[in-house]
Amino acid sequence: MILTGIEWGNVADWFGAIGTIGAVIFAVKNRTDKPKIVFSAYYVDMYEWGHDVIGSRQGPYGNEEYDYAEKTNGILEYARRELRVYFSNTRQSSALITEWGILSQSGEKIECSDEPIVVRGFSVEPIINSVEFGPDDNGNYVLGQIKENIDDNGKFRLYLKDSNKKIQYCDVERKTIDNKNEDED
Repeated sequence: MILTGIEWGNVADWFGAIGTIGAVIFAVKNRTDKPKIVFSAYYVDMYEWGHDVIGSRQGPYGNEEYDYAEKTNGILEYARRELRVYFSNTRQSSALITEWGILSQSGEKIECSDEPIVVRGFSVEPIINSVEFGPDDNGNYVLGQIKENIDDNGKFRLYLKDSNKKIQYCDVERKTIDNKNEDED
């Protein structure tokens, strides 16, 4: 094809050039040498109520095994509060999380990290805060901050800031695991 004295090539050459440029743009935009952090979390309160022993028998190894009543006896034997946060890096190069924490109901950031967290490429870095609690136990710092900043619907918000000063948010809802039957009250 010749226009104004310049040879522009044929249509196939043009499509090939456009495809090559598109492939280069796609490769640069989706390169795996910069980290990409995705984070998720869950928060749970677990209550284990006791059961009365109604019988026993000899186990297969000579040990005594117990049979328990189906209904709980109303004695709380175990209570645990737990927050699990998972920082996932979906790219090849390592990422650095400089700060993570809880957003208060007024929007203030309450930092929960005391040191940076490195998340290697294509890996997950878990942070687990858990405590057994009783009637007058305040738990640990992170769980105490959640207790102070959880809303009436049992929800709160976490945030993270990476080394590029990018901030992400994660909404978390409290779950409760309780083995006490509703009809026992």
